[in-house]
Amino acid sequence: MKKLQILIAATLASAMVLTACGGKGGQTSETESPAASQETTTQATTATEPATTESSSGEEDTSDASAEESSADESGSDGEAEGSSREGFNTVSPEELQERLSKENSGSDSSELTMALPVSAQELKDMLSGAGDATVIIQADGSNNSLEIGDFISVPEGVTLLLEEGVSLSVAEGGTLNVEGSLEVQADVTNDGSIILMEEGFLQVDGSFTNTGLLSNGDLDKDTPDGETQNCQIVAASGITNTGGILNAGMIDGVVTNNEGTITLIGGTVKNIISNGGQIIEDGGKYGA
Repeated sequence: MKKLQILIAATLASAMVLTACGGKGGQTSETESPAASQETTTQATTATEPATTESSSGEEDTSDASAEESSADESGSDGEAEGSSREGFNTVSPEELQERLSKENSGSDSSELTMALPVSAQELKDMLSGAGDATVIIQADGSNNSLEIGDFISVPEGVTLLLEEGVSLSVAEGGTLNVEGSLEVQADVTNDGSIILMEEGFLQVDGSFTNTGLLSNGDLDKDTPDGETQNCQIVAASGITNTGGILNAGMIDGVVTNNEGTITLIGGTVKNIISNGGQIIEDGGKYGA
């Protein structure tokens, strides 16, 4: 009986040892397996993250490159548009642009300035001085058909003063009309004062031309060789009736009739003179065809 108890105790002890060993082995296996699994998961995650980052970085780089390329295209397009605009603008000079604006605003040719009589001396001076290269036109108003000069008036170089048909010109005693540009009168001219053409001056008279004052055709203050012809011209369609003084250093076309005054030929040519008691002084110039 005692031996049986000892055997049973030994068997139970052995079973307990086996059970304990088996449990430890299982526990060890269960403990090691999560660690290995965690390590494997960590390695897999670590291996995956760089690929994800690289892929993300690659997408950003591509996006940035695309944005830069798009920006460059837009910039190039703007540059071409701006260049075309500037090129088009530069083909227009400031003078041409101002003339276009003037014509658009006024609705008329900016090369002509028109004023109807009566015209004061100051109004005429202002128009002539500000005309540039324009033509200043004086028109009749029906009741007053004469432009009277009693002061000093100058027609600048490059300017044309045109008196339309029906408007006569009268230069009073003490008045002076200085012509550096052009003076065209489609009616009659009476000069009791002074009409002075400078070296490049031009005077055309379509009606009668009566001179009782001083008519000077040329820049007499200019130091030129005797007999030299200056670039000034008087065209008198009906000739000139002279009872005053004519000084000529340029060209006078027409017939000077009824000369009771003095004609001094400094240079150039007076084509025709009919003397009826006046005086002709040849001082380097000539007359006759």
